[in-house]
Amino acid sequence: MRTLILKFDHKIGVQAALRYCIIGGLSAAISFLSFGLLWSKFHVHYHISVTISYILAILFNFSCNRYFTFKSSGSCLSRHVYRYMTMIILNYAITILIVHIAVEGFSLSPYIGLLASIVVTAITGFTLSKLWVYSTSQ
Repeated sequence: MRTLILKFDHKIGVQAALRYCIIGGLSAAISFLSFGLLWSKFHVHYHISVTISYILAILFNFSCNRYFTFKSSGSCLSRHVYRYMTMIILNYAITILIVHIAVEGFSLSPYIGLLASIVVTAITGFTLSKLWVYSTSQ
């Protein structure tokens, strides 16, 4: 049983997943707080508010995941930035789509759409980060 658990841990990187979730939680907090400030206090349109909060969160997320989660700070920064930005563009499109559907399709608060998008993009983000963005293979 211990061998099976160790294989499982090594294969998916349970510790990396835990660090990814913690950093993701902090990124989500940055996203929600900045979105709330922009949308509620300054009455910035929700598309623009989502965009600005998304940029702030990804800057924090990239730096922390590169250094703490995937321990790739000594690797090729330019390759990581290119791959990360490709992943971010995909996750951004997913985020805007989900928030738009929540607001326009279901008359829900943009907060609900943002929360739903965080769940979806956390899964795609970890998978792509582990297998491609911070991968040691070219």
